[in-house]
Amino acid sequence: MTQKNTAKDPPIYPHTARYAIEHGEKEAYFASKNAYEDCKNAIEESINRHHDGFTFSDGLVEDVLSKCNVERVKNLLAYTVQKKEWDGRFSHSNKAWARSVQTGISEPLGAYLTVESHPALLDGFINLFRHKVLEQKKEPKAPAKKHRERDGDIEL
Repeated sequence: MTQKNTAKDPPIYPHTARYAIEHGEKEAYFASKNAYEDCKNAIEESINRHHDGFTFSDGLVEDVLSKCNVERVKNLLAYTVQKKEWDGRFSHSNKAWARSVQTGISEPLGAYLTVESHPALLDGFINLFRHKVLEQKKEPKAPAKKHRERDGDIEL
């Protein structure tokens, strides 16, 4: 699920607005900021569209990733949980994961980038995202080994 950066999804700008202004990189900063805002909106809209009141329909993660790159989604989700660490509706595992992510999102920009979906729904989306995207990147699946049992000369 690797994506190229396009004009619509520019590279993530790693510095503050002040740094961007001082170093003549305002355009890169604002392009990244706007892409973060678009991605935040895409996450919220996709969660609403794919939730039927009880469960998420198939394709939720893919829907978000068709609009945003993986790294930007990861940063937004982790940043949101970091800012809402107090909220008991986020699982302990998602809070621990969020603490391990260096998002690069700084204040005051971050105030506009907290995903505002219901925390229980957002926690479910984070679980799906981590399972479908992040954990599959870490561990390539090894082919299953065939185990054969024998009872005398007869295979079971």
